Amino acid sequence: MGPTRSYLICTTPRSGSTLLCRYLAATGCAGAPQEYLLEAALPGLFEKRGVADFPSYFSALLAAETTPNGVFGAKLMGAPDVFAAALARLRELPGLGAARLAPWDLVAAAFPRVEYVWLTRRDRLRQAISFYRALRSGRWQSTQARGAPPPPPPELDLGAVDDCLSDLLAWDSAWEDYFAGAGVRPVTLVYEDLVRDPGASVRALLAALRIELPPSWAPGPPERERLADATSERWLEAYRSGAKRARSGARRRGAAVEAGEYVRLEGVPARELGARVPAARLAKALLSRIAGGRRAPGAE
Repeated sequence: MGPTRSYLICTTPRSGSTLLCRYLAATGCAGAPQEYLLEAALPGLFEKRGVADFPSYFSALLAAETTPNGVFGAKLMGAPDVFAAALARLRELPGLGAARLAPWDLVAAAFPRVEYVWLTRRDRLRQAISFYRALRSGRWQSTQARGAPPPPPPELDLGAVDDCLSDLLAWDSAWEDYFAGAGVRPVTLVYEDLVRDPGASVRALLAALRIELPPSWAPGPPERERLADATSERWLEAYRSGAKRARSGARRRGAAVEAGEYVRLEGVPARELGARVPAARLAKALLSRIAGGRRAPGAE
């Protein structure tokens, strides 16, 4: 059975996307969203489906992961290289390779009646710290090496946290530009709301997507523990206080990318995030390059 409608969760690392995907899959009515187009994972996914090429994989994927109500869901990360690789794969589908389609038109041609969910965070600094720790430790989920003692936290590098923060802002800004180019207003879901009340968040999301949720559904306990701990809190305070602001990365924040900008976002309602998140010129250039040289609407 193939899908009659679809949705894509557009997000960035350390935003709760794995948690959200598990809750959605457990409803039995929202597909089984995962990062199906991640280039690094495709060889194993091809083997799992018993196929040798992307068009065969994509066809088998849609047939296998669509729920009986005709809904298919997937997750996409906003990092430019990851997103560009996913778009390149979609161009391998029959009839989509020759046309010079903009990214949003390509996605709409591949996924039937596609709608978008933007999963983001209010507190970008905590997200950046979490991202940096995961990159340095290689531990992305609490279930990794379950039963073994957690590895010691990496040494704090405020410059590297800066770089993670800049990347996350650019990637979220690129999603905003993508939505503008597509002429769509995504359903916005915020990480802090999701972890505080997953049941209400999932219900609100599915209502916005017009997907009927079984009355008996209730969110179970999360299978993973949050990785944030006392070390994360110490780092947060060190960053905010500006202590020992030695930088060590190749990129540096501009004057508009100050810690206070992200702290002030903590209390902003989800509906206002799109207007309050600082724009990043880098994201516009990256999106234009992904589009094959086309300038995204509003790009300079």
